[in-house]
Amino acid sequence: MIDRLSHRDALTDLPDRCAASEKIVEQQAQSRRSGYYFGLISIDLNEFKKVNYQFGFGVGDRLLVDVSERLAACLPGEGTLSRMGGDEFLVILTRMGADRISAVQQIELLSRKLLTALSLPYQLKIGSLGECSLNQDISIAGCASAMVMQGNGASLDEVMMRLDWALHLAKAKGANTFMFYGEIEHASILAFHSLQDALANALARGELFLRFQPIVDRQQEIIGMEALMRWNSPEYGQIPPSQFVPIAERSGAIVDMGAWALEESCKQLEQWAKSPKSSKWTLSVNISVHQFNSSCFFDEVLRLVEKYAIEPGRLILEVTENVFFNSTGNRHQSEFKRIRSAGVGIAIDDFGTGFSSMCYLRNLSVSRIKIDKTFINDVVVSKKDQGIVKAMIMLAQALGVDIVAEGVETAEQFKYLKNVGCSAFQGFFFGRPSDVSQFL
Repeated sequence: MIDRLSHRDALTDLPDRCAASEKIVEQQAQSRRSGYYFGLISIDLNEFKKVNYQFGFGVGDRLLVDVSERLAACLPGEGTLSRMGGDEFLVILTRMGADRISAVQQIELLSRKLLTALSLPYQLKIGSLGECSLNQDISIAGCASAMVMQGNGASLDEVMMRLDWALHLAKAKGANTFMFYGEIEHASILAFHSLQDALANALARGELFLRFQPIVDRQQEIIGMEALMRWNSPEYGQIPPSQFVPIAERSGAIVDMGAWALEESCKQLEQWAKSPKSSKWTLSVNISVHQFNSSCFFDEVLRLVEKYAIEPGRLILEVTENVFFNSTGNRHQSEFKRIRSAGVGIAIDDFGTGFSSMCYLRNLSVSRIKIDKTFINDVVVSKKDQGIVKAMIMLAQALGVDIVAEGVETAEQFKYLKNVGCSAFQGFFFGRPSDVSQFL
């Protein structure tokens, strides 16, 4: 009884990570003897933290139980479902036969079946009113990675790494996406690690640099800049941020890179203060979740402001909405308020694309909202985008915070945004990210 409990997940009563690991090793040995394939499917829920944030951890737990029951109901007799932790599940499918093509087809069909079942709405109790239960339909999607093995000599760590990498590729493609691990994905892993190794040394070798994009007012006068990190690798050439930033976040290198970018930006503000043309410009610096979660981050910001004698309001920390949706973010609310009390600005980047909440806008004294480019692209012709943009502008005005429209690329967009009350703008129409000398 004790052994059984030690290998079961307390919430779902499924086998836990330890039990799943033992099962994989066991199946590797059996597969070597029988010649039969066995399969693995890793399933991860998309944006599960948002359920916890909106409805509470109790509702999140009930959702996980319902998810586990729904997934288990889809499995054939040869399948085992385990909860690996958090919102991650693993299916082990045994005795799939000796034909690889058939095994791959089986694992793909089952993966898609699981994702389809997972995405159907869940009705969960979120509270009560007197004797009546308050129920809520909650929809959640997932991504899956899968692989088949036949007596494979790979270690358990290698197996899980391959599944995790394929799952990473699936997530990059969007919700309800399935990715099979094969030769192409293996080559991607090798390329990823090679690039990751190069990035690990990029800062020390002086390969990183900053480019600056102007933020303008209604008269197209520059009122500030955004500092954007770039990487010029001697081996790989110019690597776009969309490629190297996710690698830096996965490896943890983003913390040191972000600290470097923050100090370089403070140095730039110090230089700008010496020129009448740029002395009032603000400078926005992107801050990653990993930096935000660092215990010394807030003290470091205030130290740099003092070290470079910066007028605090000219430094603006840009964060995305997901910074606020974790327990660490909640623990750091007092430090966040300390930053604002010191006068340093806080901007919400890509506003509207995450899980927008009025609570952090009110409680954390956010100073700027940046409307994401996705709402600007078709704003001249799309009634829906026009309604969303107008609502964001009204919200900013009501809260007394600045608002910046990102991704403005045409005169028509600029004219429309001015007409509906937007006060600041950023995008290729006003200038591409360049060396700061281009704007002085």
